[in-house]
Amino acid sequence: MTGYTEEELSNLTNEEWSLLYHPDSLEILIASIPNDIPDYTHNMWKHIYWKSKDGSYRMYNIESYHDKNEGVVRAYYYWVNGDIEGKS
Repeated sequence: MTGYTEEELSNLTNEEWSLLYHPDSLEILIASIPNDIPDYTHNMWKHIYWKSKDGSYRMYNIESYHDKNEGVVRAYYYWVNGDIEGKS
């Protein structure tokens, strides 16, 4: 789907990861960060563009979970393949 291997993705820095978002999509994501981070958050974004290895942008719906105590963010990317709600 993205052309990247799991190893390539896991070795990206925060800055490198951010640069893979389309500028408009990155703006949406950054604007959603609250000033005071709550203990736990669950976010959902639809139609976010992320650059694949071949340089083209693909559309994803993203769900993320953050637990302040664990210090962990889990994010799930669902490819939107053009069908209604990404179902094939």
